[in-house]
Amino acid sequence: SHGGMSICHVEDVAAAHVTALTKGKSGERYIVAGENLTIKECFTELAHAAGNEPPAYCLPTAGIYLLAYIGEAIS
Repeated sequence: SHGGMSICHVEDVAAAHVTALTKGKSGERYIVAGENLTIKECFTELAHAAGNEPPAYCLPTAGIYLLAYIGEAIS
């Protein structure tokens, strides 16, 4: 697995909240999802949005999980 996440534009998330508040049913759950990106694609998009070049490398999935585990243990 390459890992990844779903990325949504903030305006889409805000519109989904308004729709849920005005048309949703009490006790229901709603999922807001966008484009699915790998970790590498996500960092590339973030770098471009910030006007920078994307990183030349990306940690392997195992390295990302290790860092997440260590961060969780510290917190």
